[in-house]
Amino acid sequence: MKVLIIATLAVLLVIGGWIFFYSTIDDGFTELNDTLNKVSKNIETQDWQVASAELSKTNKKWKRLQDFLPLFLDHRDIHKVDLMMTRADVYLKERNTPLSLAEIEALKSMLAMLKGEEVPNLINIL
Repeated sequence: MKVLIIATLAVLLVIGGWIFFYSTIDDGFTELNDTLNKVSKNIETQDWQVASAELSKTNKKWKRLQDFLPLFLDHRDIHKVDLMMTRADVYLKERNTPLSLAEIEALKSMLAMLKGEEVPNLINIL
């Protein structure tokens, strides 16, 4: 009976941790997506200073979230997002509208994929 109780508690702990992690990821990625949408709108209106400031906010949010992510996500995916952020920053500084917008949209897609990989569902469990 002790083994059953310990096993049940262990399973509940894992499920609880997964729910906490997903909640944190969901909130963080939603914030990142919102600021990236602001960056895109500012690029489209050619407001480069505001776009740069918003991208800087996005980078800061990513760095805070990044400290937590290596526990659960593949390091290569985290590095890909870092590279995409760097490219977006360079394109933005060069005031290259098409490349900036393309990199921001690719970054949003990458974040959505990373978030989708951590959704608690049967496919991700198996």
